[in-house]
Amino acid sequence: ISPVADQDWPAYGRNQEGQRFSPLKQINADNVHNLKEAWVFRTGDVKQPNDPGEITNEVTPIKVGDTLYLCTAHQRLFALDAASGKEEWHYDPELK
Repeated sequence: ISPVADQDWPAYGRNQEGQRFSPLKQINADNVHNLKEAWVFRTGDVKQPNDPGEITNEVTPIKVGDTLYLCTAHQRLFALDAASGKEEWHYDPELK
């Protein structure tokens, strides 16, 4: 298994061991308070009558190039512009 490059996070947990540690130094204890929300995206998913309980959207988005991909609690797939959060396209399998 080859090591993961410092700037990459290719899998859930960052690497195959799931270490969840980033060696990057761009954000640190001295500047973290300067972070601001870049954008918000609303998927439109709402609780449906046949949902077994509350729905939550806890996913690990995947970034490829300038596009961020994410799946919703109702299995809808979205492609977003990573810089702006604008929807590029989406796919709804219309699962019942």
